[in-house]
Amino acid sequence: MKELKEKLFLAVDFGTSACKALLVDGDGKERGFAAAACKVIQPGPEMQEQGFEEVEKSMVIAVRKTLSGLDKNRVCALSFSSAMHGFMAVDAKGKPLFKMMTWADGRAKNQAKEIAEKIGAAEISSKTGCMATALYYPARIVWLRANRPDIFCKAEKFVSIKDAVVHRLTGKWVMDKSHASSNGLLDIHRLGWEEDLLEVIGISPDRLPQLVESDEIAGELSKAMAKKLGLPSGIPIIAGAGDGGLANLGSGAIQPGQAAATIGTTGAVRKIFDQPWTNGKAGLWCYYLASNLWYAGGAINSGGIVLRWLRDGLFSDLRDRALARGVEPYTRIIQLADTVPPGADGLIFLPYVFGERTPYWNPLAKGVFFGLAPQHNKAHFARAALEGITMCMAHIFELLEKSPAGVREVRASGGFAHSDKWVQLLADMIGKPVRLPKVKENSALGAALLAMKAMGAIKSLHESSNLVKVAKTFEPDLKKTRFYQERLEMFKRLYKDLEKDFELWAKMQEKGKRI
Repeated sequence: MKELKEKLFLAVDFGTSACKALLVDGDGKERGFAAAACKVIQPGPEMQEQGFEEVEKSMVIAVRKTLSGLDKNRVCALSFSSAMHGFMAVDAKGKPLFKMMTWADGRAKNQAKEIAEKIGAAEISSKTGCMATALYYPARIVWLRANRPDIFCKAEKFVSIKDAVVHRLTGKWVMDKSHASSNGLLDIHRLGWEEDLLEVIGISPDRLPQLVESDEIAGELSKAMAKKLGLPSGIPIIAGAGDGGLANLGSGAIQPGQAAATIGTTGAVRKIFDQPWTNGKAGLWCYYLASNLWYAGGAINSGGIVLRWLRDGLFSDLRDRALARGVEPYTRIIQLADTVPPGADGLIFLPYVFGERTPYWNPLAKGVFFGLAPQHNKAHFARAALEGITMCMAHIFELLEKSPAGVREVRASGGFAHSDKWVQLLADMIGKPVRLPKVKENSALGAALLAMKAMGAIKSLHESSNLVKVAKTFEPDLKKTRFYQERLEMFKRLYKDLEKDFELWAKMQEKGKRI
């Protein structure tokens, strides 16, 4: 154990827009960090893709930068975190047959409906913990068979980008049970492939990687890839897990009553349980994490990606001025929002610009500004946007309050954790203390903690919470909490009033294309 304290644990986190590498010591302290951008492609409506080769290049850049100036021989293991729901097919040689479909790719929505009609949405949720939507592998595999039968027939395996990276490093095809769970094909009770579902979608288990535990050694780093990454050859490669559950682990939100809130490109709220807890009726999912721990919660499409939409549209002039002065545009938008009082002087924003997941699972939902009046200016739009995104998160907290032990405190992670004003807004809105861990890259730290467990540096994942230190706590202003509770009820009612109109509007837009 003492010898392992001298070692370093490397974690790579494959995100939607960047690949990050984090190096920590046996006490969980950060010893190195770097990131490299990953390009996302949108070749058509409801399509979002990433190329494997580009992601691999980003990983090499991030790892080499992280190791710069350090003794690489101290690195004793490499583990992974990855954005969930990514899907691609590979041939018998492991070559990708098309670019990976990311979480945001919605082209399989019709197939999702077909599967729900055959099996039943409630049955799917109770067995897999997942919804019957275009997000998950069942719908995507059926879509591939219907639309690209050539690729479907040629495909040796259906994998995530992390699986393909682990294969490149070790020569082995494995998928951790956490990722398999978040892909919608795992029975979360038996922790094996859901065979009835595989039969319905028309594939056999041998077209999927071998299942392994997230904190299990998947193989050893090959000499060729060790040279490429600048690492010692033969070090253990840990399977890793999805970034959602690892954000809980890496922020210390693993005990009963603790929840993790992440807002990056998207957003999510999650709690860890010692047994599966499902509530599909409320639109919540439940995934497996590792070591007989599960996590349940909800995810929103409307995270930082909505601020990016505002930045590059309505606030493009502000963006250009901020960049010219060397200021981060998002910081300037949040500062602008802070000049307006809570409630944005009566302006409410439903931030469903990219549709929505929890709790509605409605890809047809649209963004709506409600209450627009002559006194509203750009600052009000900025405030309403921040509040709208945060209300989506507050709605999920409200649903998780009904789970065992409820929610007593929150750990924050993701890009929004870099803004004290935004974190305080979340604390005020949900009426709970929100704590910021010292290490901001929580999913990557969670992956490093899996490596520490695999190597025996810690005995259990519960023990890992002792290594996560809190930098700051944001206490809620309960007067503002009561204020926002009224706004949240109005926010939810507006969606319900517009739900049928979203569907009608989508049909009208489709009809308009034929004019």
